[in-house]
Amino acid sequence: MAQDQGYPFGLRDLKIFQITDEATPTYANGVDVNAAQELTFDITVTEAILRGDDVRKCHHAVKDGADWSLTHGGVDLAAAEAIMGATASDSDASPNELTYLDVKVSTEIPYFGMIGQILDGEDAGDTHVQLFKCKTNAPGPGGFSGGNFHTPTIAGVALPAPVDDDTIVRTLVHQTSCDIPSAWPADPYTSS
Repeated sequence: MAQDQGYPFGLRDLKIFQITDEATPTYANGVDVNAAQELTFDITVTEAILRGDDVRKCHHAVKDGADWSLTHGGVDLAAAEAIMGATASDSDASPNELTYLDVKVSTEIPYFGMIGQILDGEDAGDTHVQLFKCKTNAPGPGGFSGGNFHTPTIAGVALPAPVDDDTIVRTLVHQTSCDIPSAWPADPYTSS
């Protein structure tokens, strides 16, 4: 092993990259998720058990994707555009400018990639977690409550990468911390 990641701490940054062409694949530039608080993912497994002669004869399990969730703070229209395929619009001019986002039934929910950065609590390194092909199936609550900041949780599924139909998630450990790039990284992922 080239290096060991000591103590990943927190979630320093998170970017969403909408997939604009699955065949290539091509990703739009990254959109920073405002006040990212938590990113979780659980690998999903499809399994079958063959029974016969009153015993289990064979068990087969295949990793086929991941379930993910993302919690962030505030109202983030740019991230909502990338995640839900909606388009934000502006009207009026300062000081009466208004930006709004209409979520419509007729708008298809797009695929996107996401990369999270987790700093190492003990040294100068970091970890990047890359999910290649995501789609939300739970865009998050729209509620607000007194005395609390708005912290929606968005959830969805991650499928294998369009480039190889095999890689679900990639974890990258950097000896020296590096920012998430603004453009989707080439494969193999490098920090340059």
